[in-house]
Amino acid sequence: MTKIYTVLFLFLFTIGFSQTSKTKTAAIKELLELTGSAKIGVQLGQTILTNFKKSQPNVPEEFWNEAQKEFNAENLIELLIPIYESNYTESEINGLIAFYQSTLGKKVIATMPNIMNESMEAGRKWGMQISFKIYQQLKDKKLIIEEKK
Repeated sequence: MTKIYTVLFLFLFTIGFSQTSKTKTAAIKELLELTGSAKIGVQLGQTILTNFKKSQPNVPEEFWNEAQKEFNAENLIELLIPIYESNYTESEINGLIAFYQSTLGKKVIATMPNIMNESMEAGRKWGMQISFKIYQQLKDKKLIIEEKK
């Protein structure tokens, strides 16, 4: 009789776990849709493809049309789901969904691309300034030997 209860418990636990997992997966998909994460990924892919096209002008357009099909939002979502599953609980995912549905969350989504672009540019300038400063210090201390042209 104990074996029957054990098997029944394991069976019900497995069913319950798979239901939770499906619910969590659905919540993750909702979050990714809400934040536009997959769309951003596809747009990035399109940018990469555009740059490839510019650098390879002799490649036939049919090739690029086929290559473009690789940048599919659903494929990207399937890659992202396990990342979110391992980093967030279902409750946390639901909290994020609630946040991104709020006024502030919607503003975060709307302003994030601009903030990311401006932040990358600020980081690039910052890195250049520090690099120049370090280079000047090395040059002043004669730790760099400049090549003569």
